[in-house]
Amino acid sequence: MGDFAKIDDVTGDFETRFIWEVLEETKVSVVSPGPRELTLWNTFEQLRAKGTIPVISTNLTVKRGGSETPVGLPYLVIPVNGLKVAIFAVMGGAELAGVRAPEGIEFGFKDPFEVAAALVPKLHREADLVVLMSQMSTADTDRLLQAVPGIGVALYGQRAGWEQNARKKGETICQETGTRGQYSGELVVIIDPAGHVVDYGSQNATLDKEVPENPDILKQVNETNDKCKVMREDVRKAREAEQEKKTTTGERYLGDENCRRCHSEQYRSWQSTPHARAFASLDRPLPGKPKAEGCVSCHATGYGAGGFQPDLSRPDFRPAQATAADFANVQCEACHKQGTLHLRTGNVEVAEAVCRGCHTPEWSPGFAYATAIQAVKH
Repeated sequence: MGDFAKIDDVTGDFETRFIWEVLEETKVSVVSPGPRELTLWNTFEQLRAKGTIPVISTNLTVKRGGSETPVGLPYLVIPVNGLKVAIFAVMGGAELAGVRAPEGIEFGFKDPFEVAAALVPKLHREADLVVLMSQMSTADTDRLLQAVPGIGVALYGQRAGWEQNARKKGETICQETGTRGQYSGELVVIIDPAGHVVDYGSQNATLDKEVPENPDILKQVNETNDKCKVMREDVRKAREAEQEKKTTTGERYLGDENCRRCHSEQYRSWQSTPHARAFASLDRPLPGKPKAEGCVSCHATGYGAGGFQPDLSRPDFRPAQATAADFANVQCEACHKQGTLHLRTGNVEVAEAVCRGCHTPEWSPGFAYATAIQAVKH
């Protein structure tokens, strides 16, 4: 159902390729890309080109260099226990709007309601059961099912809720199995010779400690995580070396108290924004997103670059020894760059790319730069 790609500047490509290999090994039948796969398009395109797992995307195209091609197959009919199952996949406009396409890439979009209305009758002529893989919100998916009759099963893949058992909306069996791979969904559908669904059953189980790990795949996961730690550590050391060089020859972070000396009004305005409480928010992690080292860089200032230096042995990550400047929270220099640079140039502009470095589709779904910049204006 997509959104398995890892959006990480250091390890994202490596981890995403590993996940694809696991999908191959576990014999996944089809993949419907989510916003994260589109954000990491250059990697996902190479994986798609391997041809090992069919990719279905009914209403999206990719534009590059004057050419436009489908993101995936419009649909696929696969045999399941003697029946023909037709699968198609659509993404919503709101979900596509959150994609940060790589440079030179643009995604084309067709209205999913119109596409489904035209396609579903055709699929009924080719298959016994029509299945929708939805990359839309639950509410939008429900509206599509009401507008387009004939969809036998709908699988929800975009911020899906968790329901222990599938539900029915009209004549459609709706299966929501939560997010972030925390649950395993099983759906059994019984179809009569005339192609009518006569019964179904489902069980969406929590993947807790009672569910045994596959030892071979667990070994691969642990090896991959170990390699990622080494990659991140190498990058961290390189950044520290670069910052050490800059400390003696270039710019450095000064901390919000230094900024306050000249910009007291702007400082008071900043204190009323969530940015000023960003570090404390780490103690209130989102469901399924536990507090981790990787979170610190967007909740502190100058992380790994001469600013915030976390102590990973402490539960709050704060340095054991307090420094003259406390770089916790999203301070002035997180957006306006190092204080020494500002002293030299007077520049205070904030490019959209600076905000989107942390406000990614995964962590800030629906983030709108134009609106957000006004909310923190000072």
